Amino acid sequence: MASTHTESAIALGDFVESLNGKSVQISQAISWRPGTGFEHHSTVHSRFIFQVELTLWSMSGGHYMLFGAHEISYGIGTNKLFSVQISPDEAIVIERYGDEAERRSSIKVVAAEKPNISSSSDAQSAPVNPSRLG
Repeated sequence: MASTHTESAIALGDFVESLNGKSVQISQAISWRPGTGFEHHSTVHSRFIFQVELTLWSMSGGHYMLFGAHEISYGIGTNKLFSVQISPDEAIVIERYGDEAERRSSIKVVAAEKPNISSSSDAQSAPVNPSRLG
């Protein structure tokens, strides 16, 4: 984690801007018991993958936005940053909203999978295996 709130926000901004044109996996956990380590009794989880088409900084509200196709978007507020950890292909951000809630967001660059298109007439489709997502 960067040593100050401002440095954390700047490092996060640099990471977010580097995501333009890349596929990312967002894993989010929201806990209504801050400080409990996102244990399963008080946390809801979401995960999705999309290709980032545009990143923006919103001065109003102080947050970074990631935009993809089909009106997909994801935002991270910099005014509530509690923890920021950044590696070359992933940022893990915790935002704390007082004593009421906190959110952990993992934004990870993933390889875009190309569709497996077969010219064979007996090609079969298989169901998506959720374990492949993470």
